[in-house]
Amino acid sequence: RSSQNFYHFGTCGSLPILTASLMNGCSVPNDGTVLEITPLDLAVLEDLGYPLTTPDPHPMLCFSGRQKVRVKGGAVVRMNDLHIGDEVLTGNNDYEPIYAFGHHDRTILATYLRFEPSGLELTAHHMVFVNANHRAIPAISVKIGDQLVVVMKYGNTSMQPAVTSIQKVLRRGAFAPFTRSGTLIVSNVQVSTFVAFQASETLTIRGVSTGLTYQWLARTALLPLSWRASTTRPDTPIIENQGILSCLVPPMEFAIWWVDQNYVVMALVAIPVILLCAIIATVELLLRNVVLAATGLIIIVGTYHSSIRTNALRPAKYP
Repeated sequence: RSSQNFYHFGTCGSLPILTASLMNGCSVPNDGTVLEITPLDLAVLEDLGYPLTTPDPHPMLCFSGRQKVRVKGGAVVRMNDLHIGDEVLTGNNDYEPIYAFGHHDRTILATYLRFEPSGLELTAHHMVFVNANHRAIPAISVKIGDQLVVVMKYGNTSMQPAVTSIQKVLRRGAFAPFTRSGTLIVSNVQVSTFVAFQASETLTIRGVSTGLTYQWLARTALLPLSWRASTTRPDTPIIENQGILSCLVPPMEFAIWWVDQNYVVMALVAIPVILLCAIIATVELLLRNVVLAATGLIIIVGTYHSSIRTNALRPAKYP
């Protein structure tokens, strides 16, 4: 029985609600009836106005476990078989190691958006790259007719035929691997490893776009985590809270609270947030330039010493 899916049917205020739970992991409230239900039954109930909620308090971060990625060496593996340190194909047409999992839960039930014809499945606020300008937008903003960015085996980028259908599907398992570039190729589609906390490409303050993309903000904010992971990379995900990387829970809760505030509060909070991201981005730029400068200096010094040695060994010419 512990491997079966059960749902609790009850009410939230005056709104009927259906809650997915595992018998071996979740206690079932006493004020309703426990029903065994199929995904088809679930879809019918949702159409009738009975929404699904899962036990996950942060349902924003994930791909389903059946999604596939390409690892270094050419093998294609399912998302639920990935581990920290695995090198996966990214939007840079290169392989990058997974330095952490933002979400790693094999048992949770979650609702995903499935795009055809690619078969890509991700949660509503997870970002995916669309159209010729490669914009990263939340999945919930993708429309029929949009084109997803496809990266094939050898890094050839092309535009997929337009999205023909978008469906809600229920899957077990939720996974969100992080890479340094903030990109990933999932089911041959270029996606972000991050989420947007609003249904837009950019941070918006009460309808006014700041021009700062969620892709840049999220990648910049997580750079310190990637720096830490590059020096002390664990063998397994650091997971403590409902399958979510523990250090992400407070900023996620803060961001969810922040985007729901009025214009004044959002604007005031945006100032230190943007300044902090700018400082982190500047540090990354300096570190990158330092590394490049040091590499160049080593090459120049090495070349110089090599030329001196070559000249010293060259036989002298006499008149």
